[in-house]
Amino acid sequence: MVTGLSVRRKIFPDTLSNALVTTGLLVAMVVSPGCSPGENAQRALRKGMNRQEVRNVLGEPSEIREFRMPQEPFFGPQEILVGRVPLGSPVEEWRYEQGSDVLYVWLHGQSLSAREEWRVVAFSKAPKDAVY
Repeated sequence: MVTGLSVRRKIFPDTLSNALVTTGLLVAMVVSPGCSPGENAQRALRKGMNRQEVRNVLGEPSEIREFRMPQEPFFGPQEILVGRVPLGSPVEEWRYEQGSDVLYVWLHGQSLSAREEWRVVAFSKAPKDAVY
């Protein structure tokens, strides 16, 4: 039995191997699919959230638009609201620009005067340059 000996093993035999491994790791980190801060925030978004909860997750919207749910058929990302919001009811659409996309968040409530009680009824992401 031998005591007091330490074994040293060379993991990478030369500097070329070190360089290749380092380059491979860097490429893997850049190419690997990951989540941007906006995507992480979007994953935290849920139906039923109130205004403040949405602001806590996503921040201030780029734009807020108000409209009444149309009586006639229409096209665009708002189609998701059909069957979720009664026709003619008021809706707020919060837009968040995220790179080449827009995240839409729609809030609806029973009372126009109690907008702070309005909740998220739906959300959707679409390309910024989409034409409907």
